[in-house]
Amino acid sequence: MKSPLHCLLGLLLAALGMLVATAAQAHPDVWITSRSELLYAPDGSITGVRHAWTFDDMFTTGALQGIDGKVKDDYSSEELAPLAQANAESLKEFGYFNFAKADGKTAEFDDPVDLPAWQKLGAEVIVKVAARRVGADKAEIFSLAYFLDVGKMPVYERRITVNSDDLRVAGHRVTDALLAAITGRPGSFASHFALSAAWGHGRRIITMDADG
Repeated sequence: MKSPLHCLLGLLLAALGMLVATAAQAHPDVWITSRSELLYAPDGSITGVRHAWTFDDMFTTGALQGIDGKVKDDYSSEELAPLAQANAESLKEFGYFNFAKADGKTAEFDDPVDLPAWQKLGAEVIVKVAARRVGADKAEIFSLAYFLDVGKMPVYERRITVNSDDLRVAGHRVTDALLAAITGRPGSFASHFALSAAWGHGRRIITMDADG
C-alpha cells in the first residue's frame, strides 16, 4: 500500500512551481507577484492550496477606484471582499485555477471555507457536506466540521466513496458522524424503527428509517 506521501506525489510535483514566489505576467498590462502555500492535515495529507497575489501599483490604483476605506490607503478585508470576489470569479473564464494529479488521477478541488468571514458573523461551528459523481455508479461524499474557537484545522474531516444506490444510507451515516463530532453524541439518522401490530391471525412487522 502506498503511503499518503507517495499517493500525493503527483500533487506535490504539480505544486512545486508554486512554492517559490514568482513574478508572473497575467496580462500584458498587469504584473502579479504570486505566492502559493500547501496546507496539510495532521496526518500529513494535503488539504488545499492557499494563494496570495500582489498586483502592480498601476493596476491596484485602478482597481481600488470607487472603494472608500475608513483609513486612507489602508483597506480592511471586509472592504476588499467584493473586489476579491469579483476578481476570483472572473478568473474562471480564463482557467486560472488549480490543476493537479494524485496517484495518476486528476485531483478535484473543493470550494474553500472562509473561516474569518463566518467568525465575524458570529458563527461558532461550521459544517460542510459536498458530493460528486465518481464514474457511472459511484459517488464521493466529503464532510467536515470546524470549531472556530479551536483553530483553522477541521475537528472532523472525512471523504468516502459509495455506490449510488447507497447514497441515502451514506448520507444518514455522515450526518450521524458530524453530530458526534460537534456534540459528542452520535446522531440517530441511520437508525431504524420497528413496529409490530396485529395482522389477521398473526402479527405484522414494519420497519422505517428514523426520518421516515
